[in-house]
Amino acid sequence: MLGDDKYIGVVGQNGRTHVYDPNLGSWHDISSLPGYPVRGADDISVISQGANRIHITVRGTDAAGHDVIRQTSCRVSPVPGRGGNPRWPRNCTAFFDFTPPA
Repeated sequence: MLGDDKYIGVVGQNGRTHVYDPNLGSWHDISSLPGYPVRGADDISVISQGANRIHITVRGTDAAGHDVIRQTSCRVSPVPGRGGNPRWPRNCTAFFDFTPPA
């Protein structure tokens, strides 16, 4: 259950995205998930969804240099790596493209 848990996301200068899981007390790189922006990731949003998921939205660029907005959903309850929930980042879906039309 999410309750008062606070998940934090950060995009580093190297364009890689990490999420802090307060239940594990550690950071997890989600940049290897399919669909992650090719380069230039520079913005992130993390929100809770229901009792056991968070959604992570990342803005970056694709291979052609166009701006993209991509989102993944991560199961965080039970705690990743426990109770049948895979460890980070396998508890997350591939990134889905939410880029608005030009």
